[in-house]
Amino acid sequence: MQIRPLLTIMSITLLSGCFSTPSIRFYSQTTIEPDGSVRRTVVFRTDAFDSASVRQSPLEELRSKYTLPAGGEWAEHSRTEYEREGELRARVSHQYTKTARFPSGTAIPPDFRRHGVSHDNVASNDIQISSNRYGFWATYRYQETFADVVSAGGFVSAAEESFEFISDHLGRFIEQISDAGFEHAGVTIRQRYGSMFDEIVDVFVANCIGAKTTKAGCDAEFDNNAQAEPFMELMDLIEEGDTLIQDLASMFPAPPVHSSEEWLDILEDVLEEAACEDCTEWPTYLSDDLFGVHEFMIFKSYPFEVNLTMPGYMISNNADSLSGSTLTWKFSSYQFQYRVHELVAESRIIYWNRFLALFLTMLILGLWLRARAKQTTVGAM
Repeated sequence: MQIRPLLTIMSITLLSGCFSTPSIRFYSQTTIEPDGSVRRTVVFRTDAFDSASVRQSPLEELRSKYTLPAGGEWAEHSRTEYEREGELRARVSHQYTKTARFPSGTAIPPDFRRHGVSHDNVASNDIQISSNRYGFWATYRYQETFADVVSAGGFVSAAEESFEFISDHLGRFIEQISDAGFEHAGVTIRQRYGSMFDEIVDVFVANCIGAKTTKAGCDAEFDNNAQAEPFMELMDLIEEGDTLIQDLASMFPAPPVHSSEEWLDILEDVLEEAACEDCTEWPTYLSDDLFGVHEFMIFKSYPFEVNLTMPGYMISNNADSLSGSTLTWKFSSYQFQYRVHELVAESRIIYWNRFLALFLTMLILGLWLRARAKQTTVGAM
């Protein structure tokens, strides 16, 4: 049996039910004051979108999937209309902003919380800020971690169960396809799409899995690479159910035991069973354990930008950039999929005026003691 055509049909049926492209951006600005108090602003912003082009708008996703910090403010931003397929469509984005102040030593609660398919599964941040003053200097430490519920072990187990689940749903279809049928599908796919699927898989493995995962890697490849264009055309095709069924029928001709009409009905049933409409048929834990609370992210982007302003001079940090006293980290939700993503920084203030005051005090005291000693010596004479 040719495995590539089988993987293709499995991918098409999955994507036909779960494909959407909303994007939500997380931005934070944390300022640590010299007295150790903290001012923190967080912003959740949806990408501008055309509401007619997605099944769930970014705003709906933001409201349903996130526990937003209480007391924030909503704002709406309209963007210049853009031309798409000969039409002008307005684009709009929404923004939720919350600013809070915390006295020195006060615990800062998580302000990023996204829920998975199962509401109890949560990805969140943990913020630890401390300051220590020693009279002549003060040290400030910052640590913020982002973690998802997904783990490497959970991924393997969920992947096995997912394959069994998909196989069960596609079983009636697969059992009726001979080796010759799969070979025919392989030839048809090659003729129609060339090496597109091979290239897409190569890009995904090279840039979107494991330690190599970077915002600049995975997102840039799929957003800007020409390989994505034919794949997006395929996604448009998937949205047209009747056309897709005819397309599958040309890839997988009807077995001898079925007429063309019967085979079309079977293909339609296969898509209805395996398309994962709104992903409600899947066991809820599978999606979270496979991909984390951000779900299947090849066609989604969840960028993070974390800014930190600290007093004094930097001792150590793992930020992407430093401008003056402000550190910046830019990453994607990929970075804390299957592992914890940690941001750390430490700074120090040296109170030179206190050192100077101490030196002057010691100098004056020394001169006074010397003068008194001279007076004592003269009186003795």
